[in-house]
Amino acid sequence: MEKMLTTEEAADTLRISTRTLYTWIGEGKLSGVKVGRKWLFKEGDVRALLSPVASSAAKPQAAE
Repeated sequence: MEKMLTTEEAADTLRISTRTLYTWIGEGKLSGVKVGRKWLFKEGDVRALLSPVASSAAKPQAAE
């Protein structure tokens, strides 16, 4: 079974605030499982957002 991260652990790994993490959940950028009042995230899904391809896709493009 893959390790699951709490909201705080996922936010720390991604170096974002928990508020931003909740925004990403709403936008479908990151999926998780809600258990009671808490969210859990697969470590692999969180780490995938750290890859160079995912990082460049997450950055807003400059207007030309």
